[in-house]
Amino acid sequence: MAQYKTDRVQAENTEFTGLLTGILKCKACGSTMIHTYTMKKKKFKYRYYVCTSAQKQGISYCPNRSIPGQLLEDAVVKRLKDYLANKAPTMPVCQTEIEALLSPVWDTLFPAEKRRIIKQIVKEIDCNADTQRLGITFYDAEVRQEFDAGITRSRFKKQWKKEEQLQTEPSLRRSLLLAHQLRRLMADGTITGNKHAAELLGYNKTKIEHNMNLLMLAPAIQDEIINATPEALNIIAEYKVRDLSFEVDWKKQSDLWREAKRTAL
Repeated sequence: MAQYKTDRVQAENTEFTGLLTGILKCKACGSTMIHTYTMKKKKFKYRYYVCTSAQKQGISYCPNRSIPGQLLEDAVVKRLKDYLANKAPTMPVCQTEIEALLSPVWDTLFPAEKRRIIKQIVKEIDCNADTQRLGITFYDAEVRQEFDAGITRSRFKKQWKKEEQLQTEPSLRRSLLLAHQLRRLMADGTITGNKHAAELLGYNKTKIEHNMNLLMLAPAIQDEIINATPEALNIIAEYKVRDLSFEVDWKKQSDLWREAKRTAL
């Protein structure tokens, strides 16, 4: 009995959260599918969603077994975008989340915010890699829609995702890059202003305004923030840099920037 109990303990790396964690079911047997990954040569990450029945009772128990994580997540997001592009007006409860999903802003969001948005729109997702069918049940409609999954079970080899790299970037650099992205989206009319951006990103308006103020920094300071090493930026308090943006004289800004770096050492 002790042996069976040990076999049923989840590996530590299954705690790594995927985009579909908590809402994904195995269509073949009805069990929950959990997110896990393995590392090869400390460089390549192989992410999967694993059927818990297959994990606990053996891979012969469920034909679905495991599905490559990135392929499944990409398939779900694509089907959601294609479907909601025309159906969004009929789903009034989660209009803001749908707008964020369909907007170019989606690619700038952190994984945790993407998960929050998906869970506001979707009640449950089920998948069977053998039959290539993907089912999505929406909160507003309470109706399951079925799509072609378009995925395979072959091992999906991929280096660290850019969103995972983004999480390791200094907060100051992330804020400045986000400000540049938002300015482009505002310029082409995709986003109407700071309030609209705050709604899409799930931030308060003040945070967006703080980010946008970083665009008032002298170009030389912005270049340094974008190109500096993480170690050099992590020691500088972001609020001090925001204060610099209120100085209209770029020469004085540069002096204050040098002082901020000096006192941070």
